Amino acid sequence: MNQWHYNKIKQLKDWERDLSAVLTFKSNEMDEETRKDTIRYRDLLVYAIEQIERVRELEDKLARIRFINNDYDKQNKRYKQALKFYANKINYLTFIENGKSNIEHDQGGKARKALEGEER
Repeated sequence: MNQWHYNKIKQLKDWERDLSAVLTFKSNEMDEETRKDTIRYRDLLVYAIEQIERVRELEDKLARIRFINNDYDKQNKRYKQALKFYANKINYLTFIENGKSNIEHDQGGKARKALEGEER
């Protein structure tokens, strides 16, 4: 939420506090209908504030989930790169110079790096 939203929430809380003060100090001077309307408006403000705060909680949770999910996306990308390397038949072909395949030469290095969290 930006500053505008925080200011609006503060404004709603101020209105709720003002209505509560009116009910506390002026309740006996009001007719019954005005008193009931004031209570209803105050209760609506309390409900609106609760819902706004709930939305803020959920947005915070969503931001944390997205952050964690981003880490998982990076991890999955590393795993996919390692799997593609080991699944590629070209990496199994033998080098003429030394008689070893890329897989033998790698000796699981790419997989270990993917599991340790190193990106290539």
